[in-house]
Amino acid sequence: MNTSPLVLTPYRVRKAAVLSGRNKEARLKRCKMLLAGLHQNSHLRTFFSDEKLFTQAEPKKRRVRSQGWSGWTDKPGAVCNDTCGAFGRIEQVRTCLGGNNNKCQGESERLARCNFGSCFFPRPACQPGTVYEVKDKQRICTPQE
Repeated sequence: MNTSPLVLTPYRVRKAAVLSGRNKEARLKRCKMLLAGLHQNSHLRTFFSDEKLFTQAEPKKRRVRSQGWSGWTDKPGAVCNDTCGAFGRIEQVRTCLGGNNNKCQGESERLARCNFGSCFFPRPACQPGTVYEVKDKQRICTPQE
């Protein structure tokens, strides 16, 4: 049996910084700045931690690079020039995303088929190149693929 006394230390000795008058003034100034920021909602971007105080940088806005074309939309004021059977045409436009037209291939305007409802006698029901179908109780002409 060992009769030597146990030499245990229940804590770890650490060196602590002693605050000088200058350090106290600097900390007081920072605390006042944080409190002033509460009125400007800057506290929403400040994280508090037991280790350090820091603020999160605002995310930088990325430049939008050209990502090709937007989808086709009817040109403002454009009207289909026929009433049925996909015989009509309407002017459509699209824009180059990113604002650099040099990087987008193809046209920015086109004439597209419109009014896909089938026509009544004596006209043909659908334009050649389309198929007559009934969908949701409606007679329509769909383009062949």
